[in-house]
Amino acid sequence: MKRCVAIIILVFGLSLQVYSQTTVKPGIRVGANFSNFTDSDLDFRASFYIGGFAAVKLTRFYTLQPEINYTQQGAKATFSNPEITNHAPEKIEFNYLSLGVLNKITFTDKIFVLAGPMLDFKVNGSSNSNADLDLAATLGFGYTLPMGLTIEARAKLGIIDVLESDDYNNADNDVKDWNSNYVFQIGIAYSFDVKGTTK
Repeated sequence: MKRCVAIIILVFGLSLQVYSQTTVKPGIRVGANFSNFTDSDLDFRASFYIGGFAAVKLTRFYTLQPEINYTQQGAKATFSNPEITNHAPEKIEFNYLSLGVLNKITFTDKIFVLAGPMLDFKVNGSSNSNADLDLAATLGFGYTLPMGLTIEARAKLGIIDVLESDDYNNADNDVKDWNSNYVFQIGIAYSFDVKGTTK
């Protein structure tokens, strides 16, 4: 019984300690996307992303960061002969509403890495797709400037075959059967101090 009471007191004490260190900062992020599909020789599509997040700092080194982003992805095909296009556009556009929960590890007050899953819902597109939903993994790093502005870079790789490859596998383009999204992102983010946040 005494051992059980001691464990309860210990857990309660640790919970209070974590709570006392918790801060929540909402923020916005925006930047450039450079996207393509795996197993293809298509050209990269340059576009943008924009979104918001809530940085829940649980300890000095660990932050849980839920996000919601609008991200434009896809690629560019080449057709030297218009008769072989199968009515498929050269500019492949898959635009997503992306939800994620990232784990952010801070090494100093300025340098961090982050990783986590993303669930992407396709909101529109110019080409045929095999799926309107994508599941992806994200890995990135960043640097926070003294004024609170953050410069960050990320790579995101999907695990679902999203492109209808038959539309693009021809004499001009080498597109295999399985084509998942991959994206490189570079941009900026800014988080806001919220009054009343527990510190």
